[in-house]
Amino acid sequence: MQYKILLSYNENLKKIVEEEKYKFLRSTLEAVGVPIDFWNSNQPFDRSIMIDLKKVLDQYDLTVIDEEDMKIYSDSVLIGEFKKPLYVMVKNPGSIDPKNKVYIEMTVDFFSIFEEEEPAT
Repeated sequence: MQYKILLSYNENLKKIVEEEKYKFLRSTLEAVGVPIDFWNSNQPFDRSIMIDLKKVLDQYDLTVIDEEDMKIYSDSVLIGEFKKPLYVMVKNPGSIDPKNKVYIEMTVDFFSIFEEEEPAT
């Protein structure tokens, strides 16, 4: 599945990507039925959450590999992948505000065995 996020030119792209990755991780773990009540969705992902998450992942035999891409495995089977986003710089010549003359279109692409496939047309 893919979706696009429009960002101003001066936004912290790394922070946005991390937030999207952890939304994906959280939704995948919820779909698997992993209890993540220690992880408040409004709370930023931090070291204490990481420690609690590691314990739960071990109990459910789940492995998360978080590099540029994020892959989630269950019993060595890939159940989800968050791919490195693609970026396109877009010029908006019609903008009056000089800060909005250029923006970034970030395309997020991920796969999960829990997402419904769109019917072929």
